[in-house]
Amino acid sequence: MHRSIISLGLAAALAAGSSLAASAETLPTRKAGLWEMKGTNGEGAPTTTRQCIDAATDQQMQGMTDKMGVECSKKQLTKTANGYVNETACKMGTISMEGKSVMTGDFNSAVRIETDSTVTGIPGTAGPKTTHSILETRWIGPCEAGQKPGDVILENGQKLNLPAMPR
Repeated sequence: MHRSIISLGLAAALAAGSSLAASAETLPTRKAGLWEMKGTNGEGAPTTTRQCIDAATDQQMQGMTDKMGVECSKKQLTKTANGYVNETACKMGTISMEGKSVMTGDFNSAVRIETDSTVTGIPGTAGPKTTHSILETRWIGPCEAGQKPGDVILENGQKLNLPAMPR
């Protein structure tokens, strides 16, 4: 379970562009409120999480990988007729990640992120690991009582506040 959450998190971080300072384009900010995220990466059952965001935390999440020690030699976000394409090549310690994500949607009610990525240097694995993941997000309304921006609710009910997590 932890491994699929981490895989999905890495894919989402790559897809979101990690901090797109190297690119002329920037992603639009999603509508504030509660977003449901359904993801699949070809390994096991799909996962569903919910995230409470506002404009500040949405932008902060896009720059999160910079604070996690991820160094990217390529971050190219391109606006297309239907959304955005993001191509990245990043490294964190001995782990290298390359990916291409296609993002479609209006960022107010729904966003679909389809990512093809290759990760090498994962301890305990032989050779590169290639994945195809799909993350579908949809706005479901205002954040629930007691939630604050950045809160993520996992399938098991566990709540994490990603911006407040230690780096």
